Amino acid sequence: FQRMEISEREKGQEAYRNRIRELHGEGCSFRQIAQVMGADYGTVCRHARAMGLERNLSWQGQIKRSVVLPLWLKGVPIREIAEEIGVPPSTLSTRIDKLDLPPRKMQVGRPKAGTSRPWADPPKPKPEPPVPAGIVGELISTKGRWAELAKVAERHGWTSTKAQQEYHRARAVR
Repeated sequence: FQRMEISEREKGQEAYRNRIRELHGEGCSFRQIAQVMGADYGTVCRHARAMGLERNLSWQGQIKRSVVLPLWLKGVPIREIAEEIGVPPSTLSTRIDKLDLPPRKMQVGRPKAGTSRPWADPPKPKPEPPVPAGIVGELISTKGRWAELAKVAERHGWTSTKAQQEYHRARAVR
């Protein structure tokens, strides 16, 4: 056998990869390894992939269903749950579906008076009073012409958009 000489570059790369392997074994993420080594994140990722290393995620193992579920069922906001378990809210948000949690109502508005939870349902919009028959007749008689609808809107203190909406609503009912 003829012994091949290892170039200085290959020796350097091997030392580089050994350092990545060592820091990875200590539980550092690829981003942390890049910071420690003063290297580019992409370079560290490329070497790590070549060595078959999996990502070390600092939050991995912290998001447990047994911890999140009781808080989730109480209606605690994701931001507070994330703070409680020590992960970024965005990380928890992306992992919620993998935890197989039951759906819950959207948290809209402020808590009901005197309680921190459950959250108040959003207020329902008040239905508009029906347009008097005389005005409906005026709207229909315009045949949807914008200039005439604008005149009807001005007479009744509406915007032209409101007049158009009422015209189309009246046409749909007929």
